[in-house]
Amino acid sequence: MKKYCISYLDEAKIFNTGPNKSIDHYTIVSITFDRDYYINTVEPAWNQLRLNNGIPEGQALHFTDIRNLLVQRSIEKYKPEWLSIFTKTNSPVSVDMDYQRLHAFFTDVVEFINQYNFVIQATGIRFDKQGLVRNISNKYFKNSTYQPPYHALKEHLNLMGVYLLNIPAGKFDPKRAVFLSTKLRFDGDIDLGERDDLREAFNHCISLGTRHFRPTFTKTIFDEIRFVGKDEVGSTVISHAGNEITDFITTIISRHLWNIDTHLIPVSISGMPIIETLPPIIEKLFNSQKIDDNIF
Repeated sequence: MKKYCISYLDEAKIFNTGPNKSIDHYTIVSITFDRDYYINTVEPAWNQLRLNNGIPEGQALHFTDIRNLLVQRSIEKYKPEWLSIFTKTNSPVSVDMDYQRLHAFFTDVVEFINQYNFVIQATGIRFDKQGLVRNISNKYFKNSTYQPPYHALKEHLNLMGVYLLNIPAGKFDPKRAVFLSTKLRFDGDIDLGERDDLREAFNHCISLGTRHFRPTFTKTIFDEIRFVGKDEVGSTVISHAGNEITDFITTIISRHLWNIDTHLIPVSISGMPIIETLPPIIEKLFNSQKIDDNIF
């Protein structure tokens, strides 16, 4: 028997760590909803959250840009579309931030994550840019080798398989099996640099299987992958709420997973209560893993 889901995926990158500043981290995060619950409950509720906070239809939430408003910078460092919403005069040329409104917005987002049902999973890969394969800058060579996003997604699909096959308890009865079949929606515009690696990883998963699961299973649990551009997000018809929720979650999980810049995980606004973003996310984190690229 099949039950149908929808999964939204996003990526986060942390650059230039380690003694020689040559270690990079690439993390994929997915959130998976029951399909009917997502369509009938989550999307309308997220649209209402956007409306309540004055987010115009068709304007995709990008939380890095919104959190950037919390740091005092010169005006050219801010995106004018967010100044038009989160300044006291709603002006794209003002830097007089409405911190109460920003605090209320982030509080609403965290409460939303806490309230609605979905499963989070994460896979991170660590790699050394000075390694024997990674340090070769020749374009033809790079195009002819699998890059870290390929390995990260393949391992992530394997991780998702544990949940979608409903085997966390270590049991499987083919006569009573309940397969969760999901459509994958990956955040990425047409110029996403990793797009070929990600698509090829998915295709190999379907045709060859993953680390643990043969194609018999992978063809059952993974329906398709599609990349969702920012111009598709924020409509009141199909808002792709999952895309925006994943956008908020992914950087937080990446910092937590690698224990890097963890002081940036909470939302801190002077004179207001700290918004702890991590606890409701960890509560929904079903599986996570860290892997290393081969370093020769």
